[in-house]
Amino acid sequence: MKNVVFEQYVLAHYSVPLFSELAKHVNLTIIVSTGKSVDGLKKVGGKLPFKVIELAESPRTGLFHPDLLKILEEEKADVLISFMTSIDRLLSDDTAYQSLQKMGVKVMVAGCDGYMYKTPIYALFRQFINPRMIMPTLASIKASRRLDHVLAYSSKTADYFAGARFVPRNRISITGNAIDTSMLNRTYHELMAAGVVRVPNKIVYAGRLSTGKKPRLLVEAFAEVIKKFPDATLEFVGEGSERGPAEELAKRLGVDSAVTFVGGVYDDKLMAEHLARASLAVMPALGGLGFNSAMACGLPLVYTDADGTENELFKEPGLGWYFDGTKKDLVRMISIALASPERMHEYGDEGEKVIMQKYTIANMVEKYVSAINHANQKTS
Repeated sequence: MKNVVFEQYVLAHYSVPLFSELAKHVNLTIIVSTGKSVDGLKKVGGKLPFKVIELAESPRTGLFHPDLLKILEEEKADVLISFMTSIDRLLSDDTAYQSLQKMGVKVMVAGCDGYMYKTPIYALFRQFINPRMIMPTLASIKASRRLDHVLAYSSKTADYFAGARFVPRNRISITGNAIDTSMLNRTYHELMAAGVVRVPNKIVYAGRLSTGKKPRLLVEAFAEVIKKFPDATLEFVGEGSERGPAEELAKRLGVDSAVTFVGGVYDDKLMAEHLARASLAVMPALGGLGFNSAMACGLPLVYTDADGTENELFKEPGLGWYFDGTKKDLVRMISIALASPERMHEYGDEGEKVIMQKYTIANMVEKYVSAINHANQKTS
C-alpha cells in the first residue's frame, strides 16, 4: 500500500467518511494545523482509522507548514495531496522541490481552485494586469507545472489548471466532491414512508453561515418572496459568524417570525428531518457540499455560481433554478420555483438520482486511488 499524506487546514466532520474510505486503500496520514478553526465548521477528534498529525502554521518561512518535509520523510510518503495555497509555496521553492524529488514524493492538488474566474483566459488577464500579482502568478504557474496530478472537483477547475496554470490534461482528473449521503438518503425515505410530508413553501438553507455563503442575501430576498407567498417560511440549518447579523436583518425587515435559525446540525438523521420537511433548498452564493445534502433528501435547488461543482451537478436540465447572483434574480427564481410544486417534485427526484448514483465517496476514492497509482507507476 502507498503511504499518502493529505495536508488540510482542519479535519472537518464531513471529511471523516472520505478519509476513512481512502484509508482502506492506502496508508493515510492527515496533517492539520494546530489550533486552526474555520468559520462555522465543526472539527473532529477522537479515535479514527487514519493517523492525524498537527503542525504549526508559519507561511513566513516560505512553507505553510514548516515541518511538512520532515513529516513526509518520517512517514516515508509516496504521495502528498494538499490545497493549492500550500503547494504554491512548496513547489515554487527550488530547495523544497529538490527535497521532494530526492524523497521520491509525488505531489497532487485536490480541490476547486479557479472557481472565481469565468474562464482560464480571464484568470490570467485579471492576474497579469495587476502588477502586484505578476510575480505570485508566475510562481503559481511554476509550481503547477511541477505537479504530478490535479484532483479537480469539477470541469471548471480542470479547465483552470490546464488553461491558466498550464498543467497537461493527462495529469488532471475530475473527481467530483462527495460526502457520505447514505444515512441522509435512507432516513429521508424512512420519513417519507412514515407519512412525513413537505411543508408547502418552506425554504431551507443548510450549510455554514459565513460571509462567502451570503445568508443575509437570502434573508433580503425572502423578505420580498413572502409578499407573494404569505405562508412562506425560511429555515437556516448551520452555524457561523453570519448568524447574528442575519438574525438582526430578519428582525429589521420584519420577517423574523417566519425565519428560523436552527444552529449547527451534525447528525445525519437530524439533518434529514429538517430537509425532508422543506420544499425548496436555496444556495445564495458559494456552494459546495450543501448541494449534496439537499439533493440526497430529494430537494430541488435554487443556486448560483459557486465553487464549480454546480456546473457538474446541474449540467442536465431539470434539476434546479439558476440565478445570476443578484437579489432581484434570486427573488424571481424562488418565486418561480414555489409557484411550480409539481416541477419542484420532479427536480428533487432527478437530483436525488444524480447525487446518489454519481457523487458518492466510493466513486471519488476510486479516482483518487487511480491517480495515486498512476503517478507512482511513472517512476516505478
